[in-house]
Amino acid sequence: MLPRSVFVPDQHLHGPTDLWFPEGGLVIQAGSRIFHVTGSILAARSSVFKDMLAIPQPESQAMIEGCPLVVLHDSAEDTEHFLKAIFDSSFFERPPVPTPFPVGEGILRLSTKYDVGYLRLRALLHLATASPLSLSGARG
Repeated sequence: MLPRSVFVPDQHLHGPTDLWFPEGGLVIQAGSRIFHVTGSILAARSSVFKDMLAIPQPESQAMIEGCPLVVLHDSAEDTEHFLKAIFDSSFFERPPVPTPFPVGEGILRLSTKYDVGYLRLRALLHLATASPLSLSGARG
């Protein structure tokens, strides 16, 4: 059964059901949201996650439902958009498919931080199509 909420000491965490994969072996926390995802997919897309997941973890590693917990110090909303872009190919498509600015902005921020080149390029393309590249383009 898919848990909607998980309790840990002094915190009430919850996650979106579309980012809670039963076969996932990694739990990511950002703010009060948690995401149960597949670490190997993250490692294949991100050199930062690849390196982070390659480091042996101590026995005292925090766990949720038998999976290691990784706490990110990024906004929960940005993290959700970033992970959806990685795990759902229809969530963040290339332009001309429109994307709300906050979604593209968050994905740009985290794809840069976690070195996910294809998402960073896609976010920059969205930004370029939404903003004029020159003053003459702004005048119409």
